[in-house]
Amino acid sequence: MDLLLTDNEALSQFKVDIHANFDCHGHARLAQAAGENTQDWSVLALENLSGTEVEHSVRLVAPTNPTSGTYHFQLQVVDKAGNSDATAYVYSIILHHAEDSIAPVLTLNSPSPGSNLTLARGAEVRVTGTVSDNRSLGEGGNGAVKLTYIREANGNQYTAGESLIPAETGDSFAYDIGYTLPGTLIPGLYMFQVQAWDGVNNASQRLAFSVEVTD
Repeated sequence: MDLLLTDNEALSQFKVDIHANFDCHGHARLAQAAGENTQDWSVLALENLSGTEVEHSVRLVAPTNPTSGTYHFQLQVVDKAGNSDATAYVYSIILHHAEDSIAPVLTLNSPSPGSNLTLARGAEVRVTGTVSDNRSLGEGGNGAVKLTYIREANGNQYTAGESLIPAETGDSFAYDIGYTLPGTLIPGLYMFQVQAWDGVNNASQRLAFSVEVTD
């Protein structure tokens, strides 16, 4: 990138920030299985500036064995008084692994996708199915299947459980995740979602079913 940075009085610092945003609303990493893990793309660079106008070049190189997924990318400039542009440039970068950009295929055997269940608090939600890929699911160390749910009344999302895919797994993996509905859960409609990630963090499509939670 070739940038022109200006201020009416005096420039102070220029900031470049790249960090993972794999869940698209926070910065939590998926738990990693054993194996040779990929590298998250992480950059936090501050450069001092002077004067009122600076031509600045930035060259950013992604890791050679990257963790695939979405990253936040921010550019920000600050002046001597500490002021920064309220509309700082923030982008999303979708990074693909050079050797594996194909997402795994997820199947949900039980319950079937789109089904509607009615369960009392304290009952178990159990999901079973398979994950398949064009290469070893464990290679890279990020392989996992995750069960989450959203309360329809307010959109709050929760993690119900996950099954990590071992490093020695081949191109297919059978998962079985159980989750006991908490006794404190507010009765109502909840949307459950299952999603899988391969070893380099390519994400499958989400498969969903609903649960009407009763007393």
